[in-house]
Amino acid sequence: SKSRAPSMHLIAGKHLKNEPNVTPSYSNPDFVSLLNSQPALFNDPDQSKAEWELDGLFKIHLRHYLYITANFDISQKLENGDIESARFSQFRRVISGEVHYFDHPRMGMIVQIRKFKH
Repeated sequence: SKSRAPSMHLIAGKHLKNEPNVTPSYSNPDFVSLLNSQPALFNDPDQSKAEWELDGLFKIHLRHYLYITANFDISQKLENGDIESARFSQFRRVISGEVHYFDHPRMGMIVQIRKFKH
C-alpha cells in the first residue's frame, strides 16, 4: 500500500556547499517549476545547509496498478555563488515491463519496473 511502501532517498550530482545563513535563490521568472519557498524534505537543525544537485524521494507502490511518486529538488550553483533550485514532483500510474519517461524542463527520468521472482 502507499502508506507502507518505503520511500528511497536519492542524491546525485555535485555536492553544493551553502553557508548556514544563505538561502537559495528562486528568482528566475523564465523557469516554470521554480518555487517561491523551498519545502524542507530533510530537516536536521544541527547541520548546516548542504545541498546536492539532485536530492529527493522516490516511491513505488501497488494499488491494483503500480504507481510512482517522485519528489526531487534540482539545484544549480550560479556564477555569483547563489543556488537556484527547482522542484520535480510527479505522480504516475505505470505498467511493469514498459519504459516510462518523466519529463521536466531541467531533467528527464526513465523508469522501467521488472518483475522479480524470489
